[in-house]
Amino acid sequence: MGFRKINLVIKRSGNRRFDLKKALKLAAAALFLAALILTSIYLINSILDNPNVYKGVFIDGCDVGGMSPSRLKSFLKERYETYLDKASMVFFTENYEQTLSYKEIGAFIDMESMEKQALGIGREGFFLSRLFTIYRLNRKPAMIPLALEVNEAQLDTVLEDLDRYFRQDVTVPKVVISGDEATLCAGASGWEVDKELLRRKVLESVQGMETAYLYIPLREIPPPKIDIDTVYNAIIQEPSNAEIIKNEDGSAAVKPQVNGRSIDKDELRKIINRVEERNLKVYEEIPLPVRVTEPEIKTRDLEALLFRDVLSSVSTSFSTDTQNNINRGINIRLAAKAIDGTVIFPGEEFSFNEVVGPRTPNRGYAIAHVFIAGQVRDGYGGGVCQVSTTLYGAALLANLKVTERHNHMFTVGYVPLGMDAAVSYGHADLKFQNNTDYPIRIDASVSDGNVLTFSIVGTNLYPDVKVRLVSRVVSVTKATTEYISDPQMPEGFEEVVEDGMDGAVVDTYVQIYSGKDLIKDYKIHQSVYQMLPRKVRRGTRKLAQSTYPETE
Repeated sequence: MGFRKINLVIKRSGNRRFDLKKALKLAAAALFLAALILTSIYLINSILDNPNVYKGVFIDGCDVGGMSPSRLKSFLKERYETYLDKASMVFFTENYEQTLSYKEIGAFIDMESMEKQALGIGREGFFLSRLFTIYRLNRKPAMIPLALEVNEAQLDTVLEDLDRYFRQDVTVPKVVISGDEATLCAGASGWEVDKELLRRKVLESVQGMETAYLYIPLREIPPPKIDIDTVYNAIIQEPSNAEIIKNEDGSAAVKPQVNGRSIDKDELRKIINRVEERNLKVYEEIPLPVRVTEPEIKTRDLEALLFRDVLSSVSTSFSTDTQNNINRGINIRLAAKAIDGTVIFPGEEFSFNEVVGPRTPNRGYAIAHVFIAGQVRDGYGGGVCQVSTTLYGAALLANLKVTERHNHMFTVGYVPLGMDAAVSYGHADLKFQNNTDYPIRIDASVSDGNVLTFSIVGTNLYPDVKVRLVSRVVSVTKATTEYISDPQMPEGFEEVVEDGMDGAVVDTYVQIYSGKDLIKDYKIHQSVYQMLPRKVRRGTRKLAQSTYPETE
């Protein structure tokens, strides 16, 4: 019994000793595991938090592993900042050469991109992925290529400059017509730089980082095809007569004739085919076999006819012995100058008042005698009727059609009776029509000797036909005398105040002769002139007997 108790105590004591050892082992294992975990965490953190480039990273074949960011930046700058200065690119053709540095064509090394790539390796993704990447670098290093880039915009500028230098525009074929000659101007090819091909060559050559020689590729731009119908239609032309036209200033001119042109279409087709079949499309001028046809009315003939003949010429004279006559001379010169050079086209009507205009002091007209209301008075423009009268005579002798004419109230002394033409602005006008086939021109002149001349110049198609004017007096009314008593004038004395003028009725005829033969004789108008009484001032004042003059 006692032995059993002792054994039981010893057994229990041994179990306790075994449990303690087991616990100690477990504790030691836990401590080791904890230390291992802490060590691993430390090592992992030290690896993952490393700011430097991881081992096994190369840039352009250079080992940059272990470099700090600042060291890496310095390394890249030292190595590549002047790297491109060593190489250039030579663009050339047979007659051209231009050397540009890599920088000038837009090439550059992107150091920032390589730096980011090197520092970025092993720093992306979950930490296990990062650790795997970093671990793999030991067996398979990361090779970062040289980041050689080209600025596309800068390269485009270089290519555009080259294209601008070599570009030749296409010469479009055309037909040039000069007068009666036609010339086919064959088109010429244009040339431009093949920019896309040259771009590819540049980008390929840049990668070699050495001086490269690049032949500039030029591309031909052929001219458009020649359309035979277009050329034919440009040449073909119907003849057109020369004609007389009216210029903006009213003068006459000859519009030149247009010659007709024709060409054999089959012959033209052969010429065009030969041009199109040329291997080298260069500019060429080829005279074309054009046939010319003149029109019926030619320029030279019409120019010879225009204003060839003096159809008529009439002159009248005036004096400047008194102030009234001096003023008349001023007015005559002004009106004649206004008419000089006037051109009247066939069918057109000349109006004296329209051409000369109002006779007012602001236009330079002076005061002289005029006929008004049965009396001779002073008024602006006196004497202008001598201009209209002289022109009227020229129009009649040129056998023009007179459409408006008025005789004076009283007779005038500078032309025969019945051949005058009175005018008054806004009332009486002189009008005649150009009834010839060609324009006529009125030439007016006033000589220093006070001779007014009107000549009508045109084209006389009937030189043997002559015009003669004849005045036939139908009746005459002798001027009466009117006495005006003057109490201030002594009795027995008289003074003529105004010379009178006889009245008359006159028929005017136009006689047309062909050579010496009278072929036409007709009355054109009848003129009725009033009688102007002679006015005499007579004295009525009585005198003393002793003051009367003695008579024998």
